[in-house]
Amino acid sequence: MTPFVAIAAIRWRGLAPGPVAILAGLGAGLGMSLKPYLTLVVGLPIILCVLRQRSIRPLFTPEACAAAAVVIGYGAMLAIFFPAYLLTFAPMVTAAYVPLRMDFGDLLFFPAVMLVASVGLVRLLAPQDFKWEGGATPWLAAAVGGAASFIIQGKGWTYTAFALCMFASAAPLLQARTKTLRLPVMICALAAIVCIGSRLSLQVRPFPPLEERILALAKHPRLITIGDHVALGHPLVRQINATWAGNTCGQALAAGSMLQQKSSQLPEGERAKLDGIINFERRLLLADLRAGRPNVILVDTYLLSSMRSIGWPGPIRIPTSRRS
Repeated sequence: MTPFVAIAAIRWRGLAPGPVAILAGLGAGLGMSLKPYLTLVVGLPIILCVLRQRSIRPLFTPEACAAAAVVIGYGAMLAIFFPAYLLTFAPMVTAAYVPLRMDFGDLLFFPAVMLVASVGLVRLLAPQDFKWEGGATPWLAAAVGGAASFIIQGKGWTYTAFALCMFASAAPLLQARTKTLRLPVMICALAAIVCIGSRLSLQVRPFPPLEERILALAKHPRLITIGDHVALGHPLVRQINATWAGNTCGQALAAGSMLQQKSSQLPEGERAKLDGIINFERRLLLADLRAGRPNVILVDTYLLSSMRSIGWPGPIRIPTSRRS
């Protein structure tokens, strides 16, 4: 996303980026294909350009066309070669996984702090650019897009906040003038960056260390999990040089379906659809157990045992008595 936003910032200043804009568009297209929520990151700077120029020409720049071509090509290949993903898995993800999200109020706090801090640093570091036409505007727009992406995904996981943190940090720092920068302001800015970096680098281990226990059973095990959280088996399987014996990372769809059935009054048709998702994942798991023949199976119910409802509790307490 970053080269694309940089190109948007160059055009915002009335400059021509040259042929490298196409390469930036290809990268942005790949990013949006893998994570469609990131469309907001590159989309908001373009929308601002449209509003500023009162023209739709920014929608048809070389980088925008290159990004659109990658997204369309990716979608076409998905439909042609992997139709089951669109027709089978995507509807199940929408029904069972997407509703698993934090409360809106809990999600809003971190993006609000980041955006307020970013705008404040722009005001301190580059007061001459603290205006609509200033060079920080495209970067701030990308940060707002990252914040919206974080909130819409609704999980509160660190990696979903990376775009927000990246562009909220870039907006003020790229406008700073080191020759005129006062030392206290520079120290505050560097402290903020260190704080953000440490926040993004925190390692969350929702499960106890299992490496030695598993290796005591088998040196190069064939591993699979029966559980509702991806972090039980990954990156554990790589850390112990094991072989993953399944075709999925866990049974999150079944867990999401069970949570919805427990926490809301559902019509009979919706409940039947969720039952179908649960049975679908059970059949997949049974097929993996038969074909993969794992010699180590980890069983856990992290989400089902720690979530009060479709929202996420805070803080999450891990019931160690349920570890298997």
